[in-house]
Amino acid sequence: MPVAWVQSRHHNYKINPEPAPPPPAPAPKPPRYTLAPPDADYVLVKSPDARRRSEIATLARSIEGLHAVEVETTHDALDVLREAPKPPVVALVDAYDENDDGELDQDEMSWPLLRTIQRPCKPYRDDIRQTFVVFVSKTVHESPRHTLDVLSAGARMVTSDLEDCRRALKLAKLSSVPRKTSSDGVTCPCCGLSGLNPAQLFAHYSLMHVTEPSPNADCPLCGVVCRAGKGFLNFAAHLEESHEPEGTDENDDGFLSSGELDAMLNRDDVSVARGPVYEPPAEEIKYEYKPHSAYALLVVRRPSDGKYLVVLESSHTANCQGSCRWWIPAGKAAPGETMAEAAVASCMRDTNVKVIPKGIIRILLEPSDNASIRSVLYCEPDEVQPRKMKAVPSFHSAGAAWVTADEFAMDISGKECRSGDPKVLFPGVSNGSIPIEPFGNTWNALEALVAKLGRTPPSKELDEMRRGPLQEQWVAICKRYPLISFKEKDFMARSSKR
Repeated sequence: MPVAWVQSRHHNYKINPEPAPPPPAPAPKPPRYTLAPPDADYVLVKSPDARRRSEIATLARSIEGLHAVEVETTHDALDVLREAPKPPVVALVDAYDENDDGELDQDEMSWPLLRTIQRPCKPYRDDIRQTFVVFVSKTVHESPRHTLDVLSAGARMVTSDLEDCRRALKLAKLSSVPRKTSSDGVTCPCCGLSGLNPAQLFAHYSLMHVTEPSPNADCPLCGVVCRAGKGFLNFAAHLEESHEPEGTDENDDGFLSSGELDAMLNRDDVSVARGPVYEPPAEEIKYEYKPHSAYALLVVRRPSDGKYLVVLESSHTANCQGSCRWWIPAGKAAPGETMAEAAVASCMRDTNVKVIPKGIIRILLEPSDNASIRSVLYCEPDEVQPRKMKAVPSFHSAGAAWVTADEFAMDISGKECRSGDPKVLFPGVSNGSIPIEPFGNTWNALEALVAKLGRTPPSKELDEMRRGPLQEQWVAICKRYPLISFKEKDFMARSSKR
């Protein structure tokens, strides 16, 4: 206790004053986050901006049955993953340039959080790999380079639109929250999520794992051995081709909506194929005729800014070798369909962009008995677009973007493209070195013949049409379009010389 002295005429008096009051206790700090109830399904919302964080959390809570855990920093998000009794269904990571230095650094992009969810190790549980990570950033979404980097780090969807987040949350809630016990359902061979019914497994893989390499596992629905790599049956392709549930796309828009999935899950009579389509052995096939094939690739250029449309192909697509790769929209003609119709429909399905064909860039006839036809068409987007650019992943694609020819050439390497077509076509169309020919009667006659060939079943008649009318029409094509008609399988070598 401090001592005070009082001086009088003859003596100094020592007195003890009243004790000083203790300093006020510091105000308790508010908790950095509030965990969801133990058995609740929740969404982890990470954003450094309080207003933005509240907006995204409100969106997550609007989905029936989902709670939201809000955090400000990557460190807090990692603490939630370690302390919560179960992993989040979805992690929404909001990223922007916080310090206004013109770049997104690793901390702003939440790199440690993405890596931990992708490759968990102690003290984190293995089941956090079942979390669907949505990266919300306009800067990343508009950059093909940043998009590939974020997906390789552990994100499974990239968008800048909260409506895309809402749609992904609905699909994740329906497809990744088991409705059966683990003993009754099947287990996802990619992340180990158990208790899924067949329709849920199809939707779960379509949303969660099309940006990842296909697993080496037996199919949980039919037992078919699936392995990644050339010469083996790919699990993702097998699941899409052999186990697609009835009612997957009732409105024929190319997408599995939350309403369609919910209707399937509420029905008891959903039919799911339990094995691959039967193929008779070779000795039972009387003739070895093959159906006719015709393909069209699209170079879609936006006149307002000169940017080109590219598609982020799913990892199980041919020539992608287990990782997402950029390419141009393309489609294979169905029986009775023309090449232009197939490519326009495929572009709408893969990118949500409605396009109008304007001209022809390349026409190729494969020099073989199959006589497959490939064309490259020049298109422009329609002025009225029915939907926004695609961002929610599916078996068809994982997203799309608009890029300039220079940006694509500098930022994307050849190994990050499904093929080298964009790196040749974009600069050639921009500088005029690749000509664009108009449509005409000769092209229309070829398209009509392609539709007729597609309707004709594999038979001797089809082979005679390939050797007769198709070759005659090809002579007319070469006379009308001498600069863009090639009788070869790949036009890249010829294109690079022009």
